[in-house]
Amino acid sequence: MSQIPNDGSAHTETNTTPPSSSAQPEDRSENTGLIFQPPFNEHHSLLNRLKDNDIDSDGDDEAGITCPICQGIMVDAFITRCGHSFCHSCLARHLDKQKWCPVCRGALQDTTTCPNFNLNKVIEQRQAKSQTRHRNQRNRAKLTTVADYLDALPYNEDVLSILSNARAKRKKVMLHKGHIKSSLLSMFLTMVEDFAAQKATKWRQYQDLVIRDKMSIQQLDGQAQNSMEENNFSIQRYDDCGDDNKSNDDRHDGDDDDDGPRSDSNNNDHGGWDDNSDSDGDSVQGHSNRAYFSKASGNHINRKIKKRKYIDDSQKSEISSTPTELELILATRQRRIGPHFSDLMDFYFMERQKLGTGLASFSSTLYQLTHYSHWTPLDTIHYTDFSMTSTIVSSIEFDRDEDYFAVGGVNREIKLYDYNMLNDSLDERPFTVPLSYDDQENSDSQGSILPRNNNSAISETSTSVPLLVHCPLSIIPCEHKISCLSWNPYIKSRMASSDYEGVVNIWDTNTGQNVRAYREHQQRAWSVDTSASNPLIMASASDDSCVKIWSIQEKNSLLTLTQRGNVCCAKFAPNNQHLVAVGSADHQITCYDLRNTNNPIQTFSGHNKAVSYVKWNGDDEIISASTDNTLKSWKIGRNECTRTYSGHRNEKNFVGLSLKDNWISCGSENNTVYTYHKNSSHPVAQYKFGSVDPITGQELPNEDALFVSSVCWKRDSMKLLGANSKGVIKLLQLVE
Repeated sequence: MSQIPNDGSAHTETNTTPPSSSAQPEDRSENTGLIFQPPFNEHHSLLNRLKDNDIDSDGDDEAGITCPICQGIMVDAFITRCGHSFCHSCLARHLDKQKWCPVCRGALQDTTTCPNFNLNKVIEQRQAKSQTRHRNQRNRAKLTTVADYLDALPYNEDVLSILSNARAKRKKVMLHKGHIKSSLLSMFLTMVEDFAAQKATKWRQYQDLVIRDKMSIQQLDGQAQNSMEENNFSIQRYDDCGDDNKSNDDRHDGDDDDDGPRSDSNNNDHGGWDDNSDSDGDSVQGHSNRAYFSKASGNHINRKIKKRKYIDDSQKSEISSTPTELELILATRQRRIGPHFSDLMDFYFMERQKLGTGLASFSSTLYQLTHYSHWTPLDTIHYTDFSMTSTIVSSIEFDRDEDYFAVGGVNREIKLYDYNMLNDSLDERPFTVPLSYDDQENSDSQGSILPRNNNSAISETSTSVPLLVHCPLSIIPCEHKISCLSWNPYIKSRMASSDYEGVVNIWDTNTGQNVRAYREHQQRAWSVDTSASNPLIMASASDDSCVKIWSIQEKNSLLTLTQRGNVCCAKFAPNNQHLVAVGSADHQITCYDLRNTNNPIQTFSGHNKAVSYVKWNGDDEIISASTDNTLKSWKIGRNECTRTYSGHRNEKNFVGLSLKDNWISCGSENNTVYTYHKNSSHPVAQYKFGSVDPITGQELPNEDALFVSSVCWKRDSMKLLGANSKGVIKLLQLVE
């Protein structure tokens, strides 16, 4: 993939100069009525009848939800202006040949239909209830058979004992998790208490020193005033008093060796502090707490772990020196707090200062941060042949139900894969992954991996057996190199793409056909996004300094937003079709309300280079990526950045950005995937790709020229798809 444009300069194959920065945004709000009109009036009586219909009546099970064209249950229901609903695919095929309603024969156009969200939701609910009812019936039918079978077994008591043990084990696992969470919280609060006590002692000593100095100065002033009458001796007496004060300071410095602030050499031995670390006052934020824990974590915390007495709750006695499994888990979790201690402490006090906020939110964050430590590869896909030179994967996207995922890149193909054909289980991997060199250095005698430093990463260097070869379900040939993909959140078979020639295409993934092509962009289009709350509209961003809003029912764009520099990305808010965030080469993120584009809602400034990605985390928070080697978090309504994430390397390429709940993942130009927690500025886990031998396909030691180019979380699990510039796609799982 080409490099990200910087400072508004166009880096495209056509080398066309972008529009002038003085150009004003084009106001076409009067033409956007179609996409902002309220939904068509629906047959509420029909919906109510469907909701109230007795599901147990098999004869009426499909009443009102069948498509008049295919006579099957509606899929992706669309409603016409005349009030009739059909499957989207059936209606689209009909309108390609006829321009009237199949039911009432009234005039009908593509632009007079829209998704029937309510009916589609009712259909999904009814199908779920029907499946549950049939499953319960089958279970009840099997129950008698199974019970009779168990009673007939000669070892019936053994079977019942096994089942009872399984239930008891599950209950024990849940109690174990709760114990870990409470123990971690107690450990963290003890660490914060120690930190606060040391800081309080330090500032009390500083306060005493200041008070003594003020008293000394007051005495000095009194002595000077009394000696003004003795002009011949006043200067000499003043100097003598100054020498006395100096001796007092010397005594104070000597006292500090015993009771006051420690020197740097003593800090390492006593888990102390840096005297120069609190120039900003007694705030828990900033350099002071980082300096404290960076020195304390290596010695103070390890010493506390060694000296810690494990107390039995019932007997309150010291148990055997041999650590139990729980104690080993807690010791490992406690060590993982170290790199994130400063962020955790800030988050803890921020949460506790909120009215009515308990420890539940913080405890959950603490558990998540310490629970996961690295990525484990589950499966591998090769996007292209090993011998090809153009192999960069530009985009990976899951479809609406996450049954399939699409891969697009610079080889001018979109490949569709069935996720269920991949191995996504740790227990069924077709290969074994050895420990990397860093892990071997950090592994203990029992084989458990100890926490790594921030620069280490798991890497796959060899496999015990050949990897499975995965073939795509279908391949969609494209005219140009693909830069971005976006599945339609409502119509399962629709997907949009943008390419290096500025064309935005809509594809039917069932047939592989191009449904519509938009060619208004003058230069390379970097991104395309379909609104999650209105599947009829899309936004695309281009090197021609424009963001265009499209309707899949119209042939031309509905709206154009002109920016000051090359535009790298545009993203709709997840629950608001009117909000769009735009990242561009002018180092800024701009938020627009499409109902009034003359005045942006807010502009965020803080990045030092081009903004390559923007992602919404809810409707009020934005995560941005830039080629200044950072990610940043922004809140709507606040001008300043709320958190900066650093550790990965990104100076010129698109490396991907993906969000899942509180987790943020991105690629890096050192061929590594980095994962951050939303409430910590430092990486939680990393995974380093290897390079691929063009002859054997085996992974080799890493090359500096490779970089991770795309990442995509799977929403319903702790799994992620990542791809690099050599066309290697990895299915990774975040593990403990």
